[in-house]
Amino acid sequence: MNKIKEKLLRLAASRGIETSYVDMNGRHRFASSKSLQLVLKSLGPRPRRRTQPVRVVWDRPPFGYRRAGKTLVISAPRKSFQGKGRDWGLFLPLYALHSSRNRGAGDLSDLKGFARWAGRQGAGGQRPYRSLALHRRGGVEWLTLDRPRQLNAIDPVMADE
Repeated sequence: MNKIKEKLLRLAASRGIETSYVDMNGRHRFASSKSLQLVLKSLGPRPRRRTQPVRVVWDRPPFGYRRAGKTLVISAPRKSFQGKGRDWGLFLPLYALHSSRNRGAGDLSDLKGFARWAGRQGAGGQRPYRSLALHRRGGVEWLTLDRPRQLNAIDPVMADE
């Protein structure tokens, strides 16, 4: 391999570009130099990372982020909120929920079972799909977002209840 190709491969790897793959017949295939050059050109020059001045201020409300000139000021409490009872919860997209009774994407019955299991483990504050609405059409339950401009990728959702 020549030095130019080696340099091109290193540059591609530094930008996260895959330079080879294994095809369906098990053969290792490599991207051509021309292909790598075109992909690198389309990405443009690598942006220079400049760190900005940051100052952390403890226990001075209001908490959050703000700017003081060119400095980013982060105001934070020294201790996190210490509530009573169940202080943790889980995030689980419905499509990622699997069970022995569904065909790959979870449904509302699976979510109900998962919420009960999580509750027995000590989780609290569950908010299952506050912004979703369940509609019945033709004997099938459809799960849609309240805002009509957004679509749910998992329609329809079959539910037992």
